[in-house]
Amino acid sequence: MKKIALGLIALTLVSTSFAAEQATINLNGSVVATSSIQIESGSSADVTINVLDGSSHNLSAQEESNADAGYTVKGRSANGGLLHVNGDQNYAYTLTYAGTTLNLSSETVLKTVTNLTGKTTDNNVPVTIVFPAQADAPSGDYEDIVTLTIESN
Repeated sequence: MKKIALGLIALTLVSTSFAAEQATINLNGSVVATSSIQIESGSSADVTINVLDGSSHNLSAQEESNADAGYTVKGRSANGGLLHVNGDQNYAYTLTYAGTTLNLSSETVLKTVTNLTGKTTDNNVPVTIVFPAQADAPSGDYEDIVTLTIESN
């Protein structure tokens, strides 16, 4: 009986000697910075140009980001800002994004937003395409692709 009592006392001393006066709970979480851009509420928009008479088109872009350092919107043209037809024939046009005329010969920064304090959305960014009349243009299918990208800073 003495051995059992001494064993219980030793067990009690061992178990109470490891007790702490405080405990810590570490809480962690993260949110990945994301940015997105749409044109006319989608990932692409088809614009039909009136080559012979010229045409002007007004579109709307939507930007969204939660990146605290902000974001940058860039634009580039597959054909350097020219509508291509029949291989060598090219016709220039103008594209304006949020008031900035895109230099279509290379990738251009169109807009930079800094120091966001949470998720932000800009739903009505004006995009304008102007193609001058080409009364003597040859028949054929005219094409260029403009790519807009948004990147978290």
